Amino acid sequence: MKAYSAWCYRTSLAEEQGFEVRIPGGNASAGTEWYPLMLFYDAGDEYARWSGTDTRLNVYYAFPRFDIWKGRSLLYDTESPYYGGFYGAYAVSGEADGFIEAEDSDGTGGNVPVPEEIVDVVRFDLFELVLDDFGLTEKDRVFSYEVTGLQENVAIAGFEEGFRLDAELIVNGTDHARVKGCRSYLQYGKAPAESAEAFAPVRMYGRVYGIRLPEKDVSIFFYILAKDPDVLETTDRELLSKAEIHITTR
Repeated sequence: MKAYSAWCYRTSLAEEQGFEVRIPGGNASAGTEWYPLMLFYDAGDEYARWSGTDTRLNVYYAFPRFDIWKGRSLLYDTESPYYGGFYGAYAVSGEADGFIEAEDSDGTGGNVPVPEEIVDVVRFDLFELVLDDFGLTEKDRVFSYEVTGLQENVAIAGFEEGFRLDAELIVNGTDHARVKGCRSYLQYGKAPAESAEAFAPVRMYGRVYGIRLPEKDVSIFFYILAKDPDVLETTDRELLSKAEIHITTR
């Protein structure tokens, strides 16, 4: 997985525009149960086709650690507080980048977050990059959300003018009976042979920190998706709060 991430990174927005996103992996904290490495996927062309917009998307992600006895990630374990969870970042550039330009009261102008565009990225990631490969059909998809908080002028990754968005979601869970030909099993391990209720909807808690890099024409959204609110808070405190963005020369 590390080698494939490095191969994808060659065509990343970071390499093209000149910046670096650094997010600690799960081994950076003894208090979390995430995979030890932060992985990367360039979903640029896929997201543009799916969204019908001229928008590129890069995904930085980590999933729950492996259960060494079962040989698969806790991603599948309905009893784990890490069930169905992910954290990482999205780098977005183009037409639907999660922000709109708006004039501030002093006339200087600024960038205002667009929650709907940010949620679209999460929706795409969850279904197109994860659940569909597990065998979820389009007609069985469940996705609803409620924004429970939006704060502006929040510091993240060394930038002072970010925002924080909190939401509660009802989405399909990742539990399912093992299917043939699933490429995702190469990274998450094989799903259980049987499932009591495949893809049963579950309440999840989401948090997104967003900033705009206008000189790079890129938006960065750091995210956590967790079943347990305590996992969300611990992951934020121990890992996401230590994320960094470095501007490089191109």
